[in-house]
Amino acid sequence: MMKDFTKKQTIKLVQDFIDTNNMDITLDEIQKIIYESKEHNELLQLWMMLCEKAWLQLNQVQIDLVMNCWNNFPHKELWGKSPKEMRP
Repeated sequence: MMKDFTKKQTIKLVQDFIDTNNMDITLDEIQKIIYESKEHNELLQLWMMLCEKAWLQLNQVQIDLVMNCWNNFPHKELWGKSPKEMRP
């Protein structure tokens, strides 16, 4: 089961992940990718990009991180809201 983090927790986790793995992508770039996404397959592309750059193997911690980014960060297709903000 996916761990569900707040937006603030997600931002900290993503920044820690970027810093720990010396990645050449920024939090702003990740948020932009998510914001500009139009299809769900872009979630998989984001995961593959992070996995490739950090030389990671698929595991639950990274899946949780990507899913929390997707659910907490705004999407243009959702009128600038996150999926969490769209829940009733």
